[in-house]
Amino acid sequence: MGRSITPAWVLALALVLAQGPGSASRLPDADPKLYMLLIGEVFPLECPLPLLFNSDPLFEYVAMRTREGPAGQLTEEMKRRYVKLYFPRTEEDLHRYSMIFFIDADVSVFSAKQSQQMYDSIADGYAGSFFTFGPEFPSVAASVLGMVVPHDMSKNIGMDWTGRSYRVEFVRGLPPVFTPFIELGVENAVGIGCGFLSPRLGATVWGNLVPRSYGPWMLEWRYGGGGGHCWCAADDLDHSWWGNVHASIHGLSENPWAMDIMSNLILYSAGRPLPENVVLVAKARDAFWEYRTERSVVLSLMDWVERFGADTAPFSRELGRIDIHLDEATSLYLSGSYEDALSELETAKSSARDLRQEVLKAKDRVLLWVYLIEYLVICGASVASGSLLWALMVRRKLYTQAGTTRSV
Repeated sequence: MGRSITPAWVLALALVLAQGPGSASRLPDADPKLYMLLIGEVFPLECPLPLLFNSDPLFEYVAMRTREGPAGQLTEEMKRRYVKLYFPRTEEDLHRYSMIFFIDADVSVFSAKQSQQMYDSIADGYAGSFFTFGPEFPSVAASVLGMVVPHDMSKNIGMDWTGRSYRVEFVRGLPPVFTPFIELGVENAVGIGCGFLSPRLGATVWGNLVPRSYGPWMLEWRYGGGGGHCWCAADDLDHSWWGNVHASIHGLSENPWAMDIMSNLILYSAGRPLPENVVLVAKARDAFWEYRTERSVVLSLMDWVERFGADTAPFSRELGRIDIHLDEATSLYLSGSYEDALSELETAKSSARDLRQEVLKAKDRVLLWVYLIEYLVICGASVASGSLLWALMVRRKLYTQAGTTRSV
């Protein structure tokens, strides 16, 4: 069910204040959005996080690739260039980010100062962290950032990309970050490729791999007792359990709720209230994506018919009126009123579909004149050429018989 705006914000502020001085310092800007910093293997085809953040108005993100992806070889120079371009310029800028994701990240490309700044941001409670591991495990183990990982970094995670199939069994009795998805069948989803986690003292196990001999699936701790929530997963985000698109490598995903689970994890880490109805939130998030898709189709059609001389100004004004519903839905969604936001989005989608039909009618009118002119041109050319052929070849108006000579 949707939440009223005021109670949700009261609860959100109370939770943020309870997180300590680092979180409290973010209050003056009163920005309802959450800012994410993605580091490592964050190419959209290998990491589903950009898809989540692009479809959900709650999230903004900056991505730094420090790990080779399907686009080809990523050189050390290219990695350092990404860091130079996108790493926050000041500590204040870094404190804006609520979560830092290290997705099999090569952190050796960061300077000692940059690594220390990220460590301080996590230790002081400004940001949480989320780690997955693969070939770049040693770079994190050798860095100061390895101290915040709830896995014992003296023990290699031993990732197997294709040889281990598993299911995830969530631990009951913990805050409802993962457990609301049990009744949706997520515990039956099969994943491929995982490693072995060794919890540090004080770490919480939020889920276990099945078979149980594989050990924990997800570890978390509040670093230092008052720092950010730090997470570590036994699998990787480019694996099938998390909605991997590389079916030929890790198998088709059986978990349609992976990014909804990740959204809950981020909300909990940031001290935001968790949704009471995760299905409703998922529908609202999908509705944002569907409306933007419908809107882009309308804009493409408008651009197309305008090239043929149609007047698209009325359509632009109507689209602006429809966008008011999107703005209202975004405001409601950020405040936690998911049901009301979904209602606004359904109205926006319906109006956008009606507008698309109007643009298609304009397209038909424009093409009618285009086809008519083409028809007249072709008919005119055919009549002219036929008349000329008739005069020259049949009636022979310009024909003169050649004289003959005879030898005497």
